[in-house]
Amino acid sequence: MTYSYPEALYLVENGWMRVLNSQDIELDFNMLLEELKQLDENVWRDYVIYRDLRNRKYVVKNGFSEELRFRVFERGKYGKEPARYVIAPIVEGKNLPIKRLQEWLVTCRKMRKELVIAVVDRRNEVVYYKARLVDLRNI
Repeated sequence: MTYSYPEALYLVENGWMRVLNSQDIELDFNMLLEELKQLDENVWRDYVIYRDLRNRKYVVKNGFSEELRFRVFERGKYGKEPARYVIAPIVEGKNLPIKRLQEWLVTCRKMRKELVIAVVDRRNEVVYYKARLVDLRNI
């Protein structure tokens, strides 16, 4: 079975999975995090969001790219309906070009998903913002 980095961290932190290195030494949460940081510089940001969503009882799966990082299913709908939300993670203070936001919105609209921007602040708290395109021509 294959797990995403944030999911593996979450499972290890909660004692639901053990990870062994190539020398058969068990890695605790911090050791695993350090190993994964070498492979993915955004692993901590992604883990904080993943953990927050799981703690809110959502089913979270990998998204479609590094920028559209997670798919989130409505509670009780996993396996019955496709994911409703796509999560785009951002670290507080980092610039997000409007052009990129527009690209994400167009992509999500084509997939019939709602874009949610997850902002991780310096205290590792997550704030979620729904984003959508609005057509003002017919008002």
